[in-house]
Amino acid sequence: MTHVDTAVVVICNDQGRTLEEALASFAQPRPTLRELLIVDDRSEDVYTLQVLERCAATHAVVRSAGPSLGAACNLAVSSTVSAAIVIVPANLALDRDYVDEAARLLGEHSDVSFVSPTPEPGRSERGREPIGRRVQLGDILVRSNVPPWSMFRREAWALVGGFSEDAVQQWNDFCVAAIERGLEGRWLNRPDRTRQLSRPRPPCTPTIHVREMTELYRRHAGIVSAQGTALLLEKERALLEARERHDSLNRQRDELAVELTTLQRAIDEILAGLRAKGRARVELGDLATTAPISPVWGLDRGIPLDRYYISAFLERHREDVRGRVLEVKDAGYTRTYGDGRVVSSDVIDIDPDNDEATIPADLTDAPSISDDTYDCFLLTQTLGVIYDVRAALATAHRVIKPGGVLLCTVPASGRISYEGAALDGDFWRFTEASTRRLFAEVFPLDAFDIVGFGNVLACAAFLYGLAPHELSKADLDAHDPFFPVVYGIRAVKPLRGHISSDGSTV
Repeated sequence: MTHVDTAVVVICNDQGRTLEEALASFAQPRPTLRELLIVDDRSEDVYTLQVLERCAATHAVVRSAGPSLGAACNLAVSSTVSAAIVIVPANLALDRDYVDEAARLLGEHSDVSFVSPTPEPGRSERGREPIGRRVQLGDILVRSNVPPWSMFRREAWALVGGFSEDAVQQWNDFCVAAIERGLEGRWLNRPDRTRQLSRPRPPCTPTIHVREMTELYRRHAGIVSAQGTALLLEKERALLEARERHDSLNRQRDELAVELTTLQRAIDEILAGLRAKGRARVELGDLATTAPISPVWGLDRGIPLDRYYISAFLERHREDVRGRVLEVKDAGYTRTYGDGRVVSSDVIDIDPDNDEATIPADLTDAPSISDDTYDCFLLTQTLGVIYDVRAALATAHRVIKPGGVLLCTVPASGRISYEGAALDGDFWRFTEASTRRLFAEVFPLDAFDIVGFGNVLACAAFLYGLAPHELSKADLDAHDPFFPVVYGIRAVKPLRGHISSDGSTV
């Protein structure tokens, strides 16, 4: 069976949340797949940069410093050697069978320069040979339905002169340029099963679309003028099809509106029956109060709910609590998790009246602690009550030995502290994004990991002051990244200096 060797290039622009899943769609080796490459198209998101660092251990990763997506696409092609290339964004899981089929068709049809999966199942000619009709100019300039993850030959890319680095619609521009030079594209007689892995970015407004298409028409004015009549006829067909779809959707909307009205009447009748029996639509029970059940985080009922997650995080990294250990306020966690590995223990606190503190100092400025002193620093739920978080993290990094570990937890939700300065001394709740950026300023991207704990029920229980034993383990352990209670961060100080995300040497 004839096929061309293929390179699949995943273009990543701040899409770290889906990059690994996109790569996983090619986890099994394919006979046609020769290369799998990642191109970082100017990513700035810290999470994405961390994922790229992780992926670099198993995949080739190249960085694009070019001004546009077109520049990244050109880098993608020039960084590979295969005869055919597929470029896919990192928020899509490409249909591997499509890649195999397209590579086979390019191998069997030497006159075809690019192959596209059919975006509209209704237009595929099922039951006939796999290769379909030619890609027409109207498919690009009228319907804009030739997907950017179409497979193209390297020689076609070279003949066209690569992707334009100043075109807004770089893929459509490439396809028109190919047709201008007499190159042939074909549809596959199969629907496109490529999966969207994340919510797509909002589509451009009609005004922006018109401006982009106008630019495309101007860039290729010669072929547009030569095929003007055919393009107008194709536009008329597309408008008629759009009107038919619009009318069909309107009919469906009207039918669903009738159904919705019927269902709403049924719901109203059920609610009236509930009210007649003194029942509410949502039973809040003990939570139907504007005051917390416990005003002290649940200490009067057991332990604060966030400590369940803090303990789980420290238990996970128990082996890191070793050697010389520093903790804030008291050495409770050092005693609990240090076992026999702790050689010495210190406690830092800004409160001079704390008898357990061996180091009375402000964590944002603690010159009394020498550099590279501790093997482990337990910094739990402290950064939220320090205004200058950056200075505190810089100190934490400074006092840890090279190879030492910072085990840190930060609050993501919860009541304002009633301790210390209370309303005037509780400064921050953290998100994953803010925590990641803060740590990236002092630790290498591959030297820290962040894990979230909690869900909406745990958040509500924590705010009301319930103790962990009042929820089931399953409810506590369920994790929803959009409703965290606590974040845990494990950060390792590098054995030698590194360049932080802001470009400075640490």
